[in-house]
Amino acid sequence: MSNLQRIAVIALAMCAVVYGWYFLKIFQFSVAGPLDMDGVRPLMLKMAALLVALIVIVPILFSIAFRNKVNRDDPADERDWLIWTRTGSKTIHILYAGVIITLGLVLFEFQGIVIAHVLLGTLALTDITRLILMLIDYRRGV
Repeated sequence: MSNLQRIAVIALAMCAVVYGWYFLKIFQFSVAGPLDMDGVRPLMLKMAALLVALIVIVPILFSIAFRNKVNRDDPADERDWLIWTRTGSKTIHILYAGVIITLGLVLFEFQGIVIAHVLLGTLALTDITRLILMLIDYRRGV
């Protein structure tokens, strides 16, 4: 398993856990009553801080744990960069669709909290899909 493949597995797990936790909490809040930005803002800030912390801390810990192997035994090759580029170009369409849907919501004057969650859901779906496609490409040996 290449180092970039390991990072993709770790990133997929982190994204699934953090986004899953956030949207589960939002679902629980919405069942209890209508959502308002004052009630959701602390949860959204926790989610954003957790994602940023994991995105910064985990790669640092990964590079420390595998410092003897990273960039020596298994440097990133053309296949790694091809996979990262291909999956990004495939999933950009999800992001475009989410932005267009969001613009439609703005035109029909939906609440800001709905618009924020559609954008966040689009980002989460794009990220998770990209990482899954990456792991599929690694498995196929593309």
